[in-house]
Amino acid sequence: MSCSRENGAFSDGVVQLDLRASATTVVRVVRYRRDAVELGVELEAEPEGARVTRVRRRALRAGLRAGDLVRAVDGVPLAGLGGAAMTALAFEAPPEAAIQWTIERNAQTLTITAPAW
Repeated sequence: MSCSRENGAFSDGVVQLDLRASATTVVRVVRYRRDAVELGVELEAEPEGARVTRVRRRALRAGLRAGDLVRAVDGVPLAGLGGAAMTALAFEAPPEAAIQWTIERNAQTLTITAPAW
């Protein structure tokens, strides 16, 4: 299953249904923010979250490092999202918003809180 919009936002996914049983489908939608500040992260989408491959000034000041695996932002898991959705959800924020990332670094789970920009 794929979902796309004119601006290129997408999320890949696979859906399997057993038509003999009732089913529930959960669709997570990530909305782009017009007032967002880009936090300076390049990433690779992995099944468990966003692997940070490059960090620039804002994200570095907040405490992110190349190699970090960002598993959630503000308690919302990134697992299963596409790269564009991960970027919009976790690394673009309104200037007045603080962000809390749950990351895995060196086999440890850490929580990093980025200040409002």
